Amino acid sequence: MRYIIAAIVCILLSVPAAAQLNLEVGVGAGPSLIRDTDNGATFQDNSFGFQIEVGVSFNDRFAISLGYLNLGEGSDTFAGVPTDIAVDAATLGFRWTFNPESRIEAYSRLGLTNYYSDVDPGGGFELFGATAIDFGVGAAIPVGDSGRWFAEIRYLDGSDQEEGGVGLIGYRHRF
Repeated sequence: MRYIIAAIVCILLSVPAAAQLNLEVGVGAGPSLIRDTDNGATFQDNSFGFQIEVGVSFNDRFAISLGYLNLGEGSDTFAGVPTDIAVDAATLGFRWTFNPESRIEAYSRLGLTNYYSDVDPGGGFELFGATAIDFGVGAAIPVGDSGRWFAEIRYLDGSDQEEGGVGLIGYRHRF
């Protein structure tokens, strides 16, 4: 995953500046869900998450971004053991806006997330990492020519029975 992200960053940095390429920076925060199922036991808790993204919009419809996503920390009893799980992730996302000229812009996003879970089972410690498919939908309200307030719901489907989600409210600015 890190090689894919590095390749995309190199490509984006080597693209000559064009009038329709715009740098975007966005932040968002909101409630999150952390869930893990292992051998019939289920861990589930709600927390507070946030994201920071940097990306490039190629036109009014399509953008690609790299970011950091934090789902917060959850606490639950997992297989009879009190457990804390904190989730941090590096994200690569593609965003498609359906109606870029309207007062409320609807969009979808699809991407890959390389996440790391800091699992603390009963006072022990385990660092676990894997890749998840990251998809979601959102709506943005344009503010002037370059800003967007957005509300977004994202679901992360992990490769080893982990999943998470976050509902974000935030601001994205295009330079």
